Amino acid sequence: MNKTPFIALAALLAAGGVVNNVSSITAGNKKPESWLEDHMPTAVGDYTLEATGGSKVSYRMDKSTYEELDPIGIAAQRFKGPAGAGFDAVTIAGDGMKSFHDQRWCFNAQGWTIVESKETVAPTKAFGNVPVTLVKIERASTGAQYAVFTLRGPSGFHSDIPSASKDWFWYEFLKMKKYTGFFYRVMPTTGGMTADQVLTFTGSYIDAANDAIKDAL
Repeated sequence: MNKTPFIALAALLAAGGVVNNVSSITAGNKKPESWLEDHMPTAVGDYTLEATGGSKVSYRMDKSTYEELDPIGIAAQRFKGPAGAGFDAVTIAGDGMKSFHDQRWCFNAQGWTIVESKETVAPTKAFGNVPVTLVKIERASTGAQYAVFTLRGPSGFHSDIPSASKDWFWYEFLKMKKYTGFFYRVMPTTGGMTADQVLTFTGSYIDAANDAIKDAL
């Protein structure tokens, strides 16, 4: 008799049990969104944060985004630098993969066309060369530009959702607890930025936001 279907079913049930048990064990232990905001940077190299009223975020995501992702928090920041150059950087903190998704879906939903997409690295001081996804996007109203996203999971950074999902699954399966991870998305707010400029800022931003990662470990 072929035992493969039974083994697969047992593995599936075990995985479901892990998810339920982890959720039960950690219920009520989620950090407040203020925790994330407190750890966000106000400067990245020569770029300074644009925010008002003492806040460390430049704008807030809408209610539907929070309902969909159920994150620990979302910090959307805009930075201005030399000669008026600027970047928009978003950090999402979450205690499971439900809080993270492929940013390319959002670009498409916002009217962007993805012209190119590839995996590459962003240089950081704290983590070395971090794997990221670099996309070239365009739309009629703004032209073409580059954007970068990456995820910080239990074993390190991931440039794609599938590898991050595996990382989270095995962490929860083996340790029976949740892990606070981070998603980073960076894109310029001014035209003419090269891919290298966006990657360099992304690495500097991850370094500047490193306090949240250290505090979460």
